[in-house]
Amino acid sequence: MADMFSELLKDHRSRSGLSYDELGARSCVDGAYIYCLEKGKKNNPDRDVIIRLGVGLGLDVLAIDELVTSTSHPPLIRRKRQPNQNSFTTHDV
Repeated sequence: MADMFSELLKDHRSRSGLSYDELGARSCVDGAYIYCLEKGKKNNPDRDVIIRLGVGLGLDVLAIDELVTSTSHPPLIRRKRQPNQNSFTTHDV
């Protein structure tokens, strides 16, 4: 799962055009730590760190939830199974 988080974080940061230090300043997370997260040298960051990174990247809540659930943390958004369907829907939390 750490690989998935690292790849997602790297992809979002690259698309945003932010350097490690710029994202760090926006999210109150050290740029060197962000580098280590992307390279897989640090694993399983605290949930609040992931949320701050997502906010710093300007992600919506679903994208932040994807970052959170790519680690060992539980989702931010509860999903309710639709009756007689194999799909899920998001409802207010």
